[in-house]
Amino acid sequence: LEAIRKDYIDLLEITRDKAAAIRQLTTLGYLSQTAKETNTPQMVAERFNILIDDDKFSIGSGSVTHIVNPIQHIPAIKKLLPESLLETISGYYGTGLRVETVRAWRIRHVPNIDPNQDEVFSNTLHNDNYPAWGLRIFIVLSDSVTRETGAFRFLDLPSTQKMVRRLGFFHRYIISRRVRQDIAHALRFFEGSLGDILICNTQKCLHGAGVPDKGFYRDVIQFEIYPSRTTDFSKIFDSVRDDSQELSVIFAT
Repeated sequence: LEAIRKDYIDLLEITRDKAAAIRQLTTLGYLSQTAKETNTPQMVAERFNILIDDDKFSIGSGSVTHIVNPIQHIPAIKKLLPESLLETISGYYGTGLRVETVRAWRIRHVPNIDPNQDEVFSNTLHNDNYPAWGLRIFIVLSDSVTRETGAFRFLDLPSTQKMVRRLGFFHRYIISRRVRQDIAHALRFFEGSLGDILICNTQKCLHGAGVPDKGFYRDVIQFEIYPSRTTDFSKIFDSVRDDSQELSVIFAT
């Protein structure tokens, strides 16, 4: 697969920077990008803020709230993915791509927990149980997101492979003190502001949601991406899955 990707990259008329981005996504499992100068993220954030606390459009708990089927209520979300980013992912796959799901949520401060051991909203470090070729694109909808205000945290692919093969790593809840210390030193944080982007292979990279400090919250849009025969970027949202039933099960009381 690596050889096929290399040949595909070599055949494409792409810039050296884009080729380097594709190789980073392949070898490290992630790629970040600062926001382009556009008003789309602000438009999406304004609409998000209206819907997130409206029970007609959202569902959740005290710690996390999701907007149900967000692209139906915020169509501008589709414009958050610049064509250059889609070209990079297409180069990574060596084919087209499609969006499987779109999620929009807000996480809030949760008092008196250990974010590394007390599971609240996927905050303990884990790998997603989905096909390994899937990617997640996270877009920040809050300003000045830092590790203190709940930044997404993750290990790159080589660090993940190293840590999960350690004798002290048994389970997301059962990790030796020494391995936890080494993980803490290797952790990366998706810190940024409105519109900033992170692509991450969450199946291959250990990751977890950051828990915001008291008085803070973090808003995010997530796109779930898979390879596809669809090479027309205007059609990548044609098969987005309705997530209302799944979210209802997750937050069932």
